[in-house]
Amino acid sequence: MQHLLRLALLSLPLNALAGEPPAIDAATWPLHSFRFSQNALACKLPSPDIDFGCLRIGELQIGTDWAGVTARFGEPWKREALPGGGVREVHLIDRDAGQRTFSYWVLESRGGKLVNAQLTGNHPPQDPATAPGFSGLRLGDTEAKVRELLGPRFKAAPVLEISGVLWNYAPFCFSIEIVDGRVYSLRVHDGSG
Repeated sequence: MQHLLRLALLSLPLNALAGEPPAIDAATWPLHSFRFSQNALACKLPSPDIDFGCLRIGELQIGTDWAGVTARFGEPWKREALPGGGVREVHLIDRDAGQRTFSYWVLESRGGKLVNAQLTGNHPPQDPATAPGFSGLRLGDTEAKVRELLGPRFKAAPVLEISGVLWNYAPFCFSIEIVDGRVYSLRVHDGSG
């Protein structure tokens, strides 16, 4: 049995949405993903008792045992200790120095659990169908696709280092960076900081 967890109602005027969003087709809505419909953001789960069920990028889900994460990714390109005993690791995925494109993971642990996962880059995946994604979004997807799946962002802030914009969906624990109208970064976290 599949469950929909309605997480919050948005208090946006309909004219801000450019019309009423369509109802979600539950048959085509994948498990473990957010969708925006009828002024609400919802998460589809196989069971209502799953913590952080939609907070995942690919197979990496927030709350996963850190030992399993490190076994999957191996040695990081960069590692740093965080205050309070946590660890941040950077793992390179793809890099083309000639074209100045790259993609990488930033992963953080605290208390033996994955608490932050960020997939960043401008290197197009070899096979977009198998590339890791968040709620149906992948690096390089259009800004329009983000709006279609997740609705309007709650806040936007410039990110000068990448000449982009951070779309924040707080209080939900995910954000998306947009550069030149395309998804440049996907981030999910446990809300602890």
